[in-house]
Amino acid sequence: MWAKLLFILGLLASIQALTIRPRGPLREDVRRFLRRRYQDNDPEPKPTADFLIGSNGQRVELSLDLTTRDTWIVDKNCGTELCDMGTIGFDATQSVTFRNSTLPFHGTFYDELNGVHAVAGFAVIDQMQLSTYPQNDRTWRSVFAVVNARDTNSTMGNWPYYGAVGLAPGDGDLLDPVLPHLLQGYSDQVLTVWMHDQDGYQFFGGFFPGSYEFDWTQNCDNTTYFTTPVTEPTTWRFAVNGVNVGTYTRKQTEQAEINAQSMLTGVPPLVYNAIVSLTGAKPGNSNLLNIDCRKIDYPDITITIGKKNITASQDVYVSRDMENGDQVCRLLFYPTQSSGFAPAWKLSYLWFYQMCFHFNTSPLSVGFSQQTW
Repeated sequence: MWAKLLFILGLLASIQALTIRPRGPLREDVRRFLRRRYQDNDPEPKPTADFLIGSNGQRVELSLDLTTRDTWIVDKNCGTELCDMGTIGFDATQSVTFRNSTLPFHGTFYDELNGVHAVAGFAVIDQMQLSTYPQNDRTWRSVFAVVNARDTNSTMGNWPYYGAVGLAPGDGDLLDPVLPHLLQGYSDQVLTVWMHDQDGYQFFGGFFPGSYEFDWTQNCDNTTYFTTPVTEPTTWRFAVNGVNVGTYTRKQTEQAEINAQSMLTGVPPLVYNAIVSLTGAKPGNSNLLNIDCRKIDYPDITITIGKKNITASQDVYVSRDMENGDQVCRLLFYPTQSSGFAPAWKLSYLWFYQMCFHFNTSPLSVGFSQQTW
């Protein structure tokens, strides 16, 4: 036990900033992009950001995970064809700065139905940087996980193609939090995220470490901006005080979080039942409910946070099934089980298309503003 503790301390002590390259114009320095890309056998596209890993700068796509700080990457050389992900997998044998360990890692990823699947691997150390503007970005050494196994009950379609970059703010285990490194050197300790559709299958949006002041006029409306404190120091969880959907209104203070790993929004069971009634949803495939795509006037959903409201259109909870000629749509809600410490609300990444989210680390709070795109 003491040997493992000393090794962990040694890993953490070895994390240090590498050479800082000169910065370019600040506008270029804070500009980032997310993608939402369809892959073969990928049941659900997720917002991803590119990172460069290792001494040779291997480009790795990592999906955003705002509920954990654990960052893990698929091992390209794990011994099966499922691990050969091309540019998505990480080949540790090609990096001279790679440092291995025998410390085990156990994490999770979400499939298209918000099902949780186990992945396993080991903790490693290597250098990392955000890849959009490598000439301006800081490079740092990080303790992350390389995943080389999965749940034996998972299908091929549920293999974790991307890996995940954990962006939760608080304390975690031996893995190194990425968010402080992304925000190092900025006076404004804020990560701003928004998305919008563009060019068919490619979806782009903003991913802005540091200051968000440059995006008010182009992408986010500062007149609608407000913040709410997080309700626990290790996550971006916040309080929702009420909801309105059509003729249904409910006032109840409950916990909420943003699940950037899923396109499904989890809501309290009473809210779910009301939405099913309002939309006339019927049982469908894959445990999701069907609604009529020919109806175009499904109500907005408004969530009350403190004394402020955020409103999203039907686009956050209606998905067209293209294989059925647009006659059938899917209801992208599911009822949560909020017993214990689990949140009653889980907002999907589709909410990034409706508004800007601002994750403030000092003070620890979540900000919201309407998009102007």
